[in-house]
Amino acid sequence: MLTDYETAYRIGGRTMRWKTDLKNLFWFMNTYASTAYEEQPSDDIRGVDAVQVMTIHQAKGLEWPIVFIFSLVRSRFPPGLTGREQFWWGVPRDMFDAERYEGSLEDERRLFYVAITRPRDVLVLSYFEKMGRNVGRCIFLNDLDDDVVTQLGDSSLPDVAINPSIIPEELQTFSAKELINFNFCPHRYLLRDLWGYQPGLQPRLGYGNSLHHCLRVAGEMVKDKGFSPVSAVSTAVDEEFHMPFMGGSVLDAFKDRARSTLVEFSKKYGDEMSRIEEVEYRLEYPIMYATVMGKVDVVLRDGGAMDVWDYKTSDEVESFEDTSIQLRLYTLGLRSLGRNVEGGAVAYLETPEVVDVAMDADLLDKAKDYAERTVERIMDRDFAPCPGENCKLCDHSPVCRWRAS
Repeated sequence: MLTDYETAYRIGGRTMRWKTDLKNLFWFMNTYASTAYEEQPSDDIRGVDAVQVMTIHQAKGLEWPIVFIFSLVRSRFPPGLTGREQFWWGVPRDMFDAERYEGSLEDERRLFYVAITRPRDVLVLSYFEKMGRNVGRCIFLNDLDDDVVTQLGDSSLPDVAINPSIIPEELQTFSAKELINFNFCPHRYLLRDLWGYQPGLQPRLGYGNSLHHCLRVAGEMVKDKGFSPVSAVSTAVDEEFHMPFMGGSVLDAFKDRARSTLVEFSKKYGDEMSRIEEVEYRLEYPIMYATVMGKVDVVLRDGGAMDVWDYKTSDEVESFEDTSIQLRLYTLGLRSLGRNVEGGAVAYLETPEVVDVAMDADLLDKAKDYAERTVERIMDRDFAPCPGENCKLCDHSPVCRWRAS
């Protein structure tokens, strides 16, 4: 929600004016966001030894031995405005399907059904009779059959035998990038990949990604349309370069810098661009505990053999060793598909320089062991922080209690 709000304000290069923008944020939260964002479970917490408090939306698809649903009174469940025609500021109702966004009694009834089907052994429903004034109980309680309901009134809950929960072992999928992120710092992985915390937007956000994109488009021009490498990258930058939070002369300056960077790279390594076989090649393959997926920046062919390359810019924090492991995991995946990958390289666009990555059998075995050990630690929920030099490169350090000073 915060990222959506900030994105809308920063588009085109606008600078945040927090004194007024925070007031607008509160307005956005109170009038729209509080009902517009459906809550999603950020992590499977069924194995945590604790009482779990969550919304019904977050509980979709999950199960527990005992579930308590409370405050089942009118105006709370369903909400008092359910099914009522609402006023939409500045947008006539006939321009969109307004009823879809206002909800209906049947929508709330389906949500109630989701709630009461989450428990395996015991469901406890409760309501109160006064909230400053008398209130009626939730109308959906009338839908329950008398023969499956035990009304307790003021009595205590009866003793019930509860069997321990068994969480099925599911084959999980991890990207090679995720595994690298975890080993950068497990606590950062928890914040970023499981809890979905997003750092504040930086004005130059998107520069590196746009360089990657323009080079990939240029590679397709060379391969499919016969462009020369220099002409291809110049055309790609002119037509495709974009930075969402820059505008005017500042954007023009970044665009000129991008063109100069990619032209110099293509002058030095233009012959390699003519060997491009695949761009952004997606793959997925199994390891012992999970499935590893990834997206190879570029696959180059040299006769009957192939090389995998990964493009890097100065705003990316992965070390050469981390990127090498990632390329070796891609190599294992491609070989499992029958592709004859013999080499790899990291292409540093702004230097420009291409550094070879060894693909010896023992290094590939070590990369596979690395992936399996990392997946084990993730499944064991081993998110211990590792404060140190990486803290200087981490965009989550402002909210991390473990960061190195």
